[in-house]
Amino acid sequence: TPCRIDAGIRCRVIDGPTSDCRMLDSPQALTCLGDENPTELVFVYVGGGCDGNNNAEGFRCEDEDGGPMMRSEVFIEISRRDTTFFSGVVALDEILTASGEFENDVDILISTVENNMAGDLLQEMRMRTECDGDDDLTLLNTFGALQLVGFTNMPTGRQSIFAKVAVSYDVENIGRLGAILTSAVSTGAFAGTRELLTGDTPLALREELAVGMEMMTVNLADSSMQTFSFNLAVNGRTAAGLLCSDSTNFEFIVT
Repeated sequence: TPCRIDAGIRCRVIDGPTSDCRMLDSPQALTCLGDENPTELVFVYVGGGCDGNNNAEGFRCEDEDGGPMMRSEVFIEISRRDTTFFSGVVALDEILTASGEFENDVDILISTVENNMAGDLLQEMRMRTECDGDDDLTLLNTFGALQLVGFTNMPTGRQSIFAKVAVSYDVENIGRLGAILTSAVSTGAFAGTRELLTGDTPLALREELAVGMEMMTVNLADSSMQTFSFNLAVNGRTAAGLLCSDSTNFEFIVT
């Protein structure tokens, strides 16, 4: 066939418990268990103060100057003695990952941002990081301005509330002649329906062209048995005016 184009959709998990979209499932263990402390803790900065938060044994929290008070941006440092597990600027509702060989507790300092560094202290915490089943490291527990949304240790593996998913759309010319791609319309669970081209686009023989992408952070705890569907429909022609088209679908279910 002189004019023949092939639509493709690829889905991958760029941050989550698996790299395969079709292997996503809700967290299997809500609490960090076992004899080994975590090697990774994942939080989301929610901006709250110490009042009304986690009352677990071993957790201490003190606000300074009113606390974070939902500031749009803060500097967060998670450390223990000379070991730093995370240090950087974090925006409200942003996810941050602290990694390393955790001992039994960590110190957390949340400050204003001055020249991309820590400014005035807003909140100081100490939290236990032992996986002994005493409910300290339980998903969705709140520690001051931070909420625990993921952890990793050997017995339970990687458990996460969130997964960052990327879906890419591409077109390949599999005909016998060069082609001109005239439209590429995607309908995605994240971005809705979009025309991915700004105009006619040449497509050489056997050339594969990435035409679009969409990304989303999926709440696995709230998406159990939810189906996420994606579609790509493409149209093209040869220089002589021969027409061709193709469409494809992809979906995954959070189990």
